[in-house]
Amino acid sequence: MIAQELEVSLHMAFVEARQKRHEFITVEHLLLALIDNPSAAEALRSCGAKPESLRKDLTNFINEHTPTVTGEDDIELLKMSPFTTLLNDEERDEVTRRSKLRRAGTR
Repeated sequence: MIAQELEVSLHMAFVEARQKRHEFITVEHLLLALIDNPSAAEALRSCGAKPESLRKDLTNFINEHTPTVTGEDDIELLKMSPFTTLLNDEERDEVTRRSKLRRAGTR
């Protein structure tokens, strides 16, 4: 269940970055997507985070610090953090994805 929720959050982060024509996807994009994930939002709140305040701060940070791609054509994200390879490897099973997340320092 957690792996599926994480995959949805990763996808949403990717979609958001692409729609905003950002040059690449960042961990800030992922954290922003996790705010809309009920399990992750609950964990954030239990750590003292205020999701709406965090959303505002992350949005401002992303808008100020993430380069965008000009033009009207569909874009491919040019640079991606290692976690986004999970989105492109649909043939990998859940065990492989979990292993990659552990190696990347995410649990």
